[in-house]
Amino acid sequence: MSARVISFVLLLLVVLWAAVSAWVWPDTDYDINHYHIYIGWAGIHDRLGTDLAPANLHSFLIPYYQMFVWFLIEHLPGRMVALILGFIHALQIPALYILSRNALKLVSMNKRWVALVAALAGFLCAGNFGLIGSIRNDHIGVTLFVLALGLILGAGEKAGKTYLIAGLLLGIAFGFKPTNALYVLSAAIVFFFSVRKNPLKNTFIIGTAGLVGILISGGPWYLEMWERFQNPFFPNFPEIFPGDYANPDFDAYTHWVPHSLGGILIDPIKSAFNPFTINEHPFFDARSIVSYVGAFILMGLWFIRKRFENLQDRRVFGLAIAVIIGFWLWSWKFSVFRYGLAYWTLAPILAGLIIFGVTSGKDWRRRGLALFIAGVLLMLASTSPPLHKRTPWPEQSEAYITAELPAEYDYENAMIIYAGAWSGTFLAPFFPESVR
Repeated sequence: MSARVISFVLLLLVVLWAAVSAWVWPDTDYDINHYHIYIGWAGIHDRLGTDLAPANLHSFLIPYYQMFVWFLIEHLPGRMVALILGFIHALQIPALYILSRNALKLVSMNKRWVALVAALAGFLCAGNFGLIGSIRNDHIGVTLFVLALGLILGAGEKAGKTYLIAGLLLGIAFGFKPTNALYVLSAAIVFFFSVRKNPLKNTFIIGTAGLVGILISGGPWYLEMWERFQNPFFPNFPEIFPGDYANPDFDAYTHWVPHSLGGILIDPIKSAFNPFTINEHPFFDARSIVSYVGAFILMGLWFIRKRFENLQDRRVFGLAIAVIIGFWLWSWKFSVFRYGLAYWTLAPILAGLIIFGVTSGKDWRRRGLALFIAGVLLMLASTSPPLHKRTPWPEQSEAYITAELPAEYDYENAMIIYAGAWSGTFLAPFFPESVR
């Protein structure tokens, strides 16, 4: 399959996912109603100094992507908004292809269609189905991470420019959403095992580019939080940045994370069978098991690599270590499905590294291909995505979101308090500007 054909197929897949995103009902799950809509609207209309945290501490999360989303909502029909968001989401497919292509080359699998299959099977995981047509932003970090990882694995001897781009992508991912620090650490491990010539120079390049990326995607907001709360990452890290508004006991993820070392070690496996430990809605996706266990298998094969002519590149070992440590850190600090989504998308690639790493010769390669395709089909067939709350497109309007306020009240200069079990802050844009 030629590079031109692959490019056409990738473009077709991106357009198809965007079209499906515009067709499915929009995601109206709790987080959407609680803060995603509010912080986008509030950021555009400069409500930070007017409102008193109606979305609680989520009111202070970096709003730039949500501001972009709200701009689309204000100016475009709802299905066009979903189409654009779906297109952005689907850019993860070509990013995964670049990673898959460069990773599988390490075990002498050079067939482009195999890399395409691995990329698509990784993308069609439960987490991405849950995010289809959604205004959530977790997929952005995944796309930036897997693209940076693919660039690092494919970097040649004169790799300065490649590392610069990879560092910039990783910095943007972190600045955009600090929970993406997991991905940055995983990429750093792969970089350590990948860089060969001029390691100090290239470390400086990727590190400096990363800092620039952070300033681009999060710098202005971090400065705003510092000026207001003396903590650039407010409300996180109160133990590092004490202040008048700091709460040393604050931990947004304490009800998710395992509370023992054993729990952390088995979380990627356990959560596949008990999804409520990492997500609000049930789902099944064996990719976490394939990625986690597969990484351990790859690490073990590395120590007996002399038996396998296709397992000689230390970058394979580095990728395995990065996935294992990434899963551990994810489980220890967050254990929230969406925050570790990238590790699910890597499952077909890791499976391919194992299968093609231990098979050589024409006959064995055919068997390896058959086993790989069978494994991918099994992954796809067994995937059951989370069913987030979704609301039909409104019949009376083409807008992405609409609301009707009771007409008998005068809302001018009123103070609105959002209360109850289900958040109502998504209504904020529909009140008069004078409302607080």
